[in-house]
Amino acid sequence: MRMRVDMTLKTCLIEGESDEVIGLLHRLHNRLEVILVLIGNRAHTRS
Repeated sequence: MRMRVDMTLKTCLIEGESDEVIGLLHRLHNRLEVILVLIGNRAHTRS
């Protein structure tokens, strides 16, 4: 998961995308990590 996001960020940087797009991807990436952590914690509590 993380590697795919990192590749997307690198591709955008290489293609010279606007800072806006890169900022959006960074925010989305952070949000995904938070969600994954929450899901992981919930799975631990359940078992």
